Amino acid sequence: MPGRPRPATAAHVAGKIAWYALGTLSDRVQHPRVRALIVRARAVLERHPALGSSVLGVSALASVPPFHLAAIAAGIVR
Repeated sequence: MPGRPRPATAAHVAGKIAWYALGTLSDRVQHPRVRALIVRARAVLERHPALGSSVLGVSALASVPPFHLAAIAAGIVR
């Protein structure tokens, strides 16, 4: 049925809320290596603000589902 969303799909996407919430806690990370990765990712996104949309677009064209990583990244850069 094209007009009606499937419950499994809606639940799958809704489940990413937890990953988004995890991303919002990125300021509390204490591990030096993980902290360095977060700082570096934020710096790259500040220098190239269109990068996130570009990666999302390319992954959509390549049929790679980016929901998992996009949910975490959205929480980090909110």
